[in-house]
Amino acid sequence: MKKYLIPIAIIVLSVACRKEIDIKVPDNERKIVLNTVVQPDSVFWVNIFRSNHVQDNSTKLLYLNNAKVDIFENGNLLETLQLDTMGHYIGSSAIAQIGHEYEIAVSVPNLNSVKSKITTMQAVSITSVDSIGPTSFDEHGSGDSGETLYRVNFKDIAGEDNYYRIKAASNSVSADTVYYNLPDSTQYDVYVNKLYFNSNDPSIEVSDHDDYYYLSDKLFNGSKYGFEIGVPDMSNKKDKKVYFYLEHISYDFYKYMISVDKQSETVDMELFFQSVQVFSNIEGGFGIVGTTTVSKDSINW
Repeated sequence: MKKYLIPIAIIVLSVACRKEIDIKVPDNERKIVLNTVVQPDSVFWVNIFRSNHVQDNSTKLLYLNNAKVDIFENGNLLETLQLDTMGHYIGSSAIAQIGHEYEIAVSVPNLNSVKSKITTMQAVSITSVDSIGPTSFDEHGSGDSGETLYRVNFKDIAGEDNYYRIKAASNSVSADTVYYNLPDSTQYDVYVNKLYFNSNDPSIEVSDHDDYYYLSDKLFNGSKYGFEIGVPDMSNKKDKKVYFYLEHISYDFYKYMISVDKQSETVDMELFFQSVQVFSNIEGGFGIVGTTTVSKDSINW
């Protein structure tokens, strides 16, 4: 009988010591959320939302269609963007230039105004793409996946820290289409047939997030580098080329994607997983203003 007494006592004590605590979470003001990626040689665009509170019933994106969005260059008003659709604002004439500093200022009635600055960067060109042969790893990092291993070669800029993301596609079309509501929407080639590629490259810091690999130049600062990527065999497809995209991205954009990736790993996890705060460079609000320049190359299957 004694062997049952200890478990029963533990249960009784657990129930007796249980107490519900009503935690009052401060209901702070709602803020403007500003997302955009500025790309040289393209018009300006932004996505504008209103933030939710943790206790709000709705989890939907709250589009703001009554915003005033001004683009400044060297302190001078360059253009006021116009509403396109559902919180998406786009310019019509001003084109972003490499090495220029831009400020994006957003005001909405009954909300505090927000702003952010970004300096566009020069492109880092893909110097060549080499086909190495069959890969020795699959999506789990081992075995034979029937893929071809390619090496995307480029020269890192010396004397500074640089950040990149790389993507592959089986074919592409040129269009001014954007994926609305995504922070990393860009107005260049739309990837029609996505390739679910693999890589064990040691420079990777975020693996296969939004179909990109994110990396820094910690291992190859100022040197030539060949990023290795495995692509499924598509030789039987109509398009006989595989396309590679190397993007030179801003540090803020890189930090944002690192934090997004870490935060996404905590969603729907078990107990004791601590949520990660997503990085933002918006003064007075939330979101990200990043910049990227794109280099594109292809190779026959």
